[in-house]
Amino acid sequence: REDTLDAAFASARTALALDDNDARCHYAMAYVALRRCEYDLAGRHHDRAQSLNPGDPDIAAGRANWLMHIGRLDEALATLDTALERDPFPPTWVWNVRGCVLYHLERYAEAINAFRSVRA
Repeated sequence: REDTLDAAFASARTALALDDNDARCHYAMAYVALRRCEYDLAGRHHDRAQSLNPGDPDIAAGRANWLMHIGRLDEALATLDTALERDPFPPTWVWNVRGCVLYHLERYAEAINAFRSVRA
């Protein structure tokens, strides 16, 4: 819902105003910007979050989701592979993103396997 996204955007903006050097603040803004289809803004904040905490698998997976949305599928898959190396038991949404990336790459059997890892 648009009002929910607006509230989330305001909260992320406040978080960044409080600490512009916190990777999770940038990650939150990137997520909200992606959901608002503000891809350039999402990319800037994903890049900043990753530069602040390059080892965080959630930040890497979120960035992969953004990469998928902007059509950089091979880079998205490589980023997901790195995230999965760091966290072999990721949140369910990571498998969903991986399935979508593989589907768009027309690697259907692998996509099905990824989607099977999604827990309901």
